[in-house]
Amino acid sequence: MATEYREAPEVERIGTSLIRDFHSRLRDCKIRYLLRFGEWRKGGKECWSATTLLSGATQHVASDVDAIVQINGEAWEALRESQRVALVDHELTHLEVNTTGAGDIIHNPQTGRPMLRSVSHDVEEFASVIERHGLWRPDLEMAAEAIRARELSMFDVSEDEDTNGRLPGDTAVELSTPDGQSVRTNVRELRRVTRDLAGRARGGAIAEG
Repeated sequence: MATEYREAPEVERIGTSLIRDFHSRLRDCKIRYLLRFGEWRKGGKECWSATTLLSGATQHVASDVDAIVQINGEAWEALRESQRVALVDHELTHLEVNTTGAGDIIHNPQTGRPMLRSVSHDVEEFASVIERHGLWRPDLEMAAEAIRARELSMFDVSEDEDTNGRLPGDTAVELSTPDGQSVRTNVRELRRVTRDLAGRARGGAIAEG
């Protein structure tokens, strides 16, 4: 199947909302969102998205665009709404406004809009290396802290409070162990274990590797 591009108003809607709430630095930039259909692989894996900066001759031709966010159309159709938001958020986080040493925004003399630069991922590592050596770099520990904080927020409910739609502490949870055994517990106990593990990790009690 040949590569095909389509306008992506739903992706743009999500992007506009994310820029308003989390990426205000991009509010004066022109970003175009496209769905890409056809085989799309990078490094032997299916590629879900990519962001391209326009500059020089390309921006001279398309002066109304500073960056293009491409989303894999087939992958997009299979994602839940929360995953779609995360995917667009990921791509927008690759974009940063260029500033001087004094912190002033650098504007493109051709368009008058802020100049953009590309930002690399905070974490780039193989799962197998983490399995063998643990959180051996500061950026890995930073990512682990973010994950632990997210896990805590998922179960941060008081035993007596009105949960406002969140799971109450006595809600049953069924988990599977690595050997396939079923274990029944509840949200209160799972929350306690999660907090305990997070506290031990922060205190260095969990070995890294």
